Amino acid sequence: AKGEMWHVTVLGSGAEACALSSTLVARGALVTQICEEKVIMGHAIPMYLGNHLMWVMKRMGIEVLPYSHMQYCRVVQEQQHNGADKDLFEVFVRKSYDRLDVRKHTTNMMLVFPSQAARQNELVSHTNGLESAPDG
Repeated sequence: AKGEMWHVTVLGSGAEACALSSTLVARGALVTQICEEKVIMGHAIPMYLGNHLMWVMKRMGIEVLPYSHMQYCRVVQEQQHNGADKDLFEVFVRKSYDRLDVRKHTTNMMLVFPSQAARQNELVSHTNGLESAPDG
């Protein structure tokens, strides 16, 4: 709906994920970025630069969750005030060092940027990110 605030969850900590998160925030979306490493782009740049990049992203309004993994997600329906149903994702995120600390994030869209380890999988190539929205 026009004027509605969208929440987008970005899974990944590479340059593509960071650029997309920044663009989405600049266009008015609420963004949560989930990264497995201690810092953003920790596999590609020194830690002090990754820390600075995370600080800049947080100042932009991006919620950055380091040391985090998506446990699972599901689609739920939320009834709006006009009676229509709206599909949303419920994303359950856990810290890599604490399997019991699982938190739920409700989001309109989820964007997945595979890590280097995940790219070794035959289902995901190094040239694509997976995009998913509950509406199709």
